[in-house]
Amino acid sequence: MHQGTSGDEPITIEMTQADQIIVTMVATIGGAILLFVLSKGAVWALANLPWVPWDGPLKLLIAGEQMVTGWGVAAIGGVLGFLAGILLIHDEPILTITSSELLVCKGDKRHRFARAQVGAVGIINRHLVIRDHSNVELLYMKIDHRDRIEATLRAGDWPQLHGR
Repeated sequence: MHQGTSGDEPITIEMTQADQIIVTMVATIGGAILLFVLSKGAVWALANLPWVPWDGPLKLLIAGEQMVTGWGVAAIGGVLGFLAGILLIHDEPILTITSSELLVCKGDKRHRFARAQVGAVGIINRHLVIRDHSNVELLYMKIDHRDRIEATLRAGDWPQLHGR
């Protein structure tokens, strides 16, 4: 049986600041390297292969490199990678769990579930699954931090999903 109070402390599970920094750094460096290598590979591909897919964008990339140098192309790739990293962080779900409510925020979307409407909750194949008392799926969302989420749900005595 559930033993929580209405004023219990919410537990928020989200990507740590260190993880956010790592994601943006890897995306920035990856974007810089990718665009730099792609620009060099585009010159070789257009010169040596009889047929190249997306030859228009590759020619544009080569023209851009001639205008801003290889380091400039790498810098542009870094900026694009940084923006991609920010989008990845923004798309990561944030869970707030209390003994009476489960709130899932992902991007601009918010899903709020009262304990009374949840029949079972658990993680199956790296997805948070929430079902009502009729076993109808209310939410199926890819998540990280599986162990921490499961421990928090068990500690809050949320009904566990069986049949993994």
